[in-house]
Amino acid sequence: MASVAINNTQLSWNTAAALPTAVAVDAADGALITPGDASRTLIILENAAVSAKNATIVAGNGFFGMDDTVVSVPGNGRLVLQVQSGRFVNFSGPNKGCILVKGADADIRVACLLLP
Repeated sequence: MASVAINNTQLSWNTAAALPTAVAVDAADGALITPGDASRTLIILENAAVSAKNATIVAGNGFFGMDDTVVSVPGNGRLVLQVQSGRFVNFSGPNKGCILVKGADADIRVACLLLP
């Protein structure tokens, strides 16, 4: 399979927006987020399982991409994470311009908000 593409929800100042529907990651290849200005990117992580599962924000392949960030998402829980562009965006290769999120399995779901 291939990584699942996540559609971003762009927020606007002083305007309400519906929370985006999270999409299940591909069990093998994860999900790809294409941030605009990645410093304004919020990743929403959901877990459809009863027990906690890990989601991994994979380090980018640029100069600052040092370590993956592993987040334990509680059972039937939802978390939000703001990311730093230099640390997680890929600057070359097949995922160029994207942030890769992997999950323990398809119970991990991902959505993305872009702040104004």
